Amino acid sequence: MQTDTIFITISISLLVYFTYNLLFSSSSSSKSTTKTKLKLPPGPSTFGLIANFIWHRKSISELGPIVSSLRNKYGPIMTVYLGSQPNVLIADNNLAYQALVKKGAVFGGRPEGMKKIFPSRFSHKTVALSSYGGIWRVLRRNLVGTEGVLYPPRIKSYSHIRKRVLDNLVAQLIRDSKDGQGHVYVREPFRHAIISFLFLLCFGDNIDENKIQEFEATQKRFTVVSTRVIKAYVIAQKLWKTVFKSVWNEFEDVLKSIEILIGSFIQARKKMKQKNEVGNNIESSSSSSSSALSYIDTLLELDVQDGNDKVNSLDEADILSLCLEFVNPGTDSILTALQWVMANVVKYSGVQANIFSEMNQVVEQGQEWIKENDLQKMPY
Repeated sequence: MQTDTIFITISISLLVYFTYNLLFSSSSSSKSTTKTKLKLPPGPSTFGLIANFIWHRKSISELGPIVSSLRNKYGPIMTVYLGSQPNVLIADNNLAYQALVKKGAVFGGRPEGMKKIFPSRFSHKTVALSSYGGIWRVLRRNLVGTEGVLYPPRIKSYSHIRKRVLDNLVAQLIRDSKDGQGHVYVREPFRHAIISFLFLLCFGDNIDENKIQEFEATQKRFTVVSTRVIKAYVIAQKLWKTVFKSVWNEFEDVLKSIEILIGSFIQARKKMKQKNEVGNNIESSSSSSSSALSYIDTLLELDVQDGNDKVNSLDEADILSLCLEFVNPGTDSILTALQWVMANVVKYSGVQANIFSEMNQVVEQGQEWIKENDLQKMPY
């Protein structure tokens, strides 16, 4: 019954989508005939891509089987249409390196699709969505440049945050081991550890565990709903908010929750900053504030200049979007890497032996933890 409902919904959506294109594309097509048509790599039609989604029953974030089948047919470079928007997909490591690293400035444009999906009250002044230019360079430099929180030498100053997160992770794994009689599913403890670290790095190390858990629950919901939104956008690009109204309403609801939660952290940080400036007493305020520079601190002090247009400071919508960008995208990529590491450690005895050998070389007698400085001596 549920399968029939899904099929009917998709069929109606496709009918509405193609009818809309037939009615309203005639005027735009007459204009485009005068322009030189760019030659794009081969690839499936929009209908073919949607058929692939239905056939594989995968979310848009799980494109592995679909990409493999498309690569076998069209080659390592293909054009994939999300609605009427063409996207060139590179399914080869070496070619991706040539495009994104060697020719990074040429391919430095940002996708327009995500700008259309997010409501206008969210800022597009982020590293991922800003057009390649002055603003993008300022935002990126603020993140990974010499003054940024992700600048490698500065990372050392966050050792106390890493220790807090690691202590909580180990305690959780021990509890899970006892409850599961030795069987531990590491995905959720790892996810919580990653979110905790990114969250504390973003908003300051004085935030309690309950707030982190509240954000984690909201972030999980955001990940699930945003996947549905992207699928809806692919199926009915111009009318997706109407055709998939329930999805859009759910997306709006989760975005409002994020706005309220992150907005409260921004306001709290602003008040703390103002209090420190008015009091002019760093020692008395340090007990209630973070001891390390957080990402939000850099955003509150950042001036953005692009050509002749100067913005004295980022507004709250800019800061909120940048904080969301900081915490959200890194979670799943780091989690996937850690899961693969653990899978190989468990599966291959040789991997365990190599790790154990290096540990014995750096860990002193009676030492419980590996010191961060010792990691430089452990290349494997």
